[in-house]
Amino acid sequence: LGTVYSASISPATGGTTPFSYAVTAGALPGGLALNPSSGAITGTPSALGTFNFSITATDSSTGNGPYTVGQAFALTVNGPTLALAPAPGTLTAPYGAPYSQAFTATGGTGPFTFAVTGALPAGLSLSGGTVSGTPTVPGSYPITVTATDTGSTGAGAPFTVAQNYTINVPAPTINVSPASLP
Repeated sequence: LGTVYSASISPATGGTTPFSYAVTAGALPGGLALNPSSGAITGTPSALGTFNFSITATDSSTGNGPYTVGQAFALTVNGPTLALAPAPGTLTAPYGAPYSQAFTATGGTGPFTFAVTGALPAGLSLSGGTVSGTPTVPGSYPITVTATDTGSTGAGAPFTVAQNYTINVPAPTINVSPASLP
């Protein structure tokens, strides 16, 4: 979806050249067209799904012709594959110290927006794909980060990718001095 596509129907053999090509059943995905002289299918698909269609090649013989041959095709148009980094898992934010973790998305056309589902540790917030701040409450915080491709258009858009993380804020280490008494 949204990516330039090009495929050619192999020239027909037998019969008299030149050949002409036509979609005789079903339909190509929106945004694609068949060149009737060359048999090339080109364009940028604008719809998701599997499209079933038949193409008929017709030769240019006269007399008993023209002769035709048809072929059925199925073409699947997928949405973009999005990826989110870092990999899902546990992130450690030190208690009482500045913390920053950037999330980046790839694939699609961008720009991306980011959202968090679940409670971030107190003192942290999400802005423009980065969780930052100073955590003030120890604990384990499960969250889901979702990136949305706001630049994609067409059927199925916008596209999203989501991953689960746990932000672990360890309890502060408390030291007592002196270690022993005289």
